[in-house]
Amino acid sequence: MSKESVIFSGSKLGYKGLFDLSLIYKKLRLWLIDEGYNDPNEIKYVEMVKPEGKIIEFIWETSKTEENNYFKIKQKIKFNIIGLQEVEVEQEGKKIKLNNAEIEVSFDSSLVSNSDNSWQDENLMHRLYQRFIIPDKIEHYKIEAYKNTTSIMDEIKNYFNLYKF
Repeated sequence: MSKESVIFSGSKLGYKGLFDLSLIYKKLRLWLIDEGYNDPNEIKYVEMVKPEGKIIEFIWETSKTEENNYFKIKQKIKFNIIGLQEVEVEQEGKKIKLNNAEIEVSFDSSLVSNSDNSWQDENLMHRLYQRFIIPDKIEHYKIEAYKNTTSIMDEIKNYFNLYKF
C-alpha cells in the first residue's frame, strides 16, 4: 500500500502587472520536463470573459518516479488569473504585446513511497523495510521534492521580475 507525505500544501506566489502568459506556460512546462517530470496533465481549465478582463483558472499535475518506481514525486500547480487583458507596450523602441492581470500561483507537492504497490500489505517486513532500511532514501526524496518545488517557485519569481520596467 502506498504512503503519501505532503511536502508543500497551498504555498502561493502573487503578481500583478505585465507578463506573457503563453511564455510562462511554455517555460514552466519545459522546466518540468527538463527536471524529469512527466508532461504536465492539465486537469482543469476554466475561462470566463468579464468586462474588466478574462478570468482563467487552470491546474496542472505532474510526477516523476525514482528508485524503480518505488518513489514518486508529485507536483500540483494551480494558476488563478484575474482581469487578463492584452496590452501593447513599447520596449526599446519596439511595440510588443503582453498580458496585464493579477495572477496567483499555488503549489502542492508530495512524496509517495511504494507508489508501484510492490508491497501489497502493510506487513511487518514492509514496516521494517521503511523504518530501518530506507529511511535515508525517504528523507533524500523528500528533500528533492522540496528543492524541486522551491526551484519551480524561483523560476516563476524570476520570470515575473523580467517584466518589471
